[in-house]
Amino acid sequence: MDTAIRAVLEEAFPGREVDAVSEMIGSGHPGNQTVRVRFTDDGQIFLKVRVDGDTQRNEREVAAIQYARSHCEVRVPSVIAADSMFSPPYLATEPLDGTPIIEDWEEESQREAVALDIGRTVAGITTARFDTHGWITGGSGSQLDYEPGEWNAVLADAIERDATEVEYPERFKDVPSRVTDLIRDSADILNDASSTLVHHDVHPDNVFRNHRPGVIDWEWTLIGDPGLCLCWGEEWIADRADVTGSDKKRLRTAVREGYREHAGELPRGFDRRRPIYQVVTFLPKARTFDLWALDAPEGTENLAEWVRNELDDRVAAAEDVATGT
Repeated sequence: MDTAIRAVLEEAFPGREVDAVSEMIGSGHPGNQTVRVRFTDDGQIFLKVRVDGDTQRNEREVAAIQYARSHCEVRVPSVIAADSMFSPPYLATEPLDGTPIIEDWEEESQREAVALDIGRTVAGITTARFDTHGWITGGSGSQLDYEPGEWNAVLADAIERDATEVEYPERFKDVPSRVTDLIRDSADILNDASSTLVHHDVHPDNVFRNHRPGVIDWEWTLIGDPGLCLCWGEEWIADRADVTGSDKKRLRTAVREGYREHAGELPRGFDRRRPIYQVVTFLPKARTFDLWALDAPEGTENLAEWVRNELDDRVAAAEDVATGT
């Protein structure tokens, strides 16, 4: 067992004997170590340890989960133990009931149903409303602590912080600043947006199906425009590598239909802001390029050219909105 995991288990669960610890593959931020722990008393938990020592990321996720439990129309994991001051900071949660909707994705006849579920999930997350936008710093089930700000500044700052924590490949080092410049220059378009919780990881691995949607992995949560949350949902469904041709439009439409079904209408100003948000939601393709491109059959250089061209096209569309052309 890893030393950090052992230290946290001894601190948070003294006296409980561990039967097995299994590493979660693809568990997100490189500063996290996420494991599933099974105790000899048959109890199970998911344990996320901030091996990089980031107390703020831990506080943000704990607060977002607790607040979402009380204010959002989605299920979230129960927090069993958390300590942001311990070294390393950690968060332990119960497993969420239900099955990840990714399990239905491989069956093509089920993909539209998955897209509808993602839309409903986004609508359930964005029921929590606020007076201003902001960067979450902590809080509880009754109140979030956050640094308020104009939406374009909050979003640009979040992208810059993310780029500092998770480095972009050398060939795409210019991408974060290019996107943040676009966002900071789009104040007139962005800053009158509504204010809700925004979860950027609403992909099929993080959404669980049961009597109502369940969502895990809240560490990047912001207070911002629900339209961005909806665009994240579209990106994780319609812009997957295994979705091509007319299926992209069909699944994007299904995500929006799922949102409307729950919320009644799309977020205010969604169509106008969507081209800007589609630049933001493309960022993971560039940031994680070295993780997914090396094993792809198309070849690294061809894929790098595609990423650059796709980004150029999205930025051009966003700039057209910003200039009114």
